[in-house]
Amino acid sequence: MGILMDHPWPGNVRELEHALEHAFVICRGETIEPEHLPVELRGALRGERQGDKAPVNEQQLILAALTACNWRREQAATQLGMSRATLFRKMRQMGIVARKTIS
Repeated sequence: MGILMDHPWPGNVRELEHALEHAFVICRGETIEPEHLPVELRGALRGERQGDKAPVNEQQLILAALTACNWRREQAATQLGMSRATLFRKMRQMGIVARKTIS
């Protein structure tokens, strides 16, 4: 909680939402731990200054969600809080090729 409170949040609520979505996708347990937070925030654990670092990488967030959902795109879109069409469009724009799901 301290990491979240100490971050300046230059992107305001949107940046916070992305950080929490990232942590939710990465976390496998019931409690979000510091290691689940984006790299930009974890730097605070090592005493690094945050400054004007880039916001959470959307491509990494999408890939993490797809991996967590075993490449089930509809499920990943729901987890990311976007429509399936939006996820498909973003995947196409980013050059993310769908992998076959393992049943």
